[in-house]
Amino acid sequence: MTLTDQVKFLQKAAIIYNGKVLILKRSKKNAKYRPGKWDLPGGNVEWPETNQSQTNLHQMEIVRELQEEVGFSFEPGNFIDENLVHFTTYFEAEIPRYAIICGWRVKIDYEFDPSDLTLSDEHTEMAWVGLDELENYDFGEPVGTYVKTIIQKALKE
Repeated sequence: MTLTDQVKFLQKAAIIYNGKVLILKRSKKNAKYRPGKWDLPGGNVEWPETNQSQTNLHQMEIVRELQEEVGFSFEPGNFIDENLVHFTTYFEAEIPRYAIICGWRVKIDYEFDPSDLTLSDEHTEMAWVGLDELENYDFGEPVGTYVKTIIQKALKE
């Protein structure tokens, strides 16, 4: 669910392990946008369930999305300014809707077993890729160009 019909806040995470980024293949059945194309884990920020004022809800939202999509918990503290590698806005004139897109870099620098990840029904496959492998994957460009940009920036940092 988007924040409103006119505003969408999309967050994606480039999860890096051993110099490679985790990508997920979007389900052809369940994906409204770019079905069957490769993507980063993440998604749309949802409207807060609380009636209280709070700061940095984006951190809890990206943690929630990652838990839903890959079944792994990340610390909200990973999603701070120094790990923001991409920020852009896009106006979808045909809807009309204003989209805000954030791309995060999350380095896993501890003992980690990639087989601990579990895909949601939103995705059908996962892969770990390096910069030299990006051209082998279809991100649904031109719309999905931002995905490749986030990966490139995250791996170059």
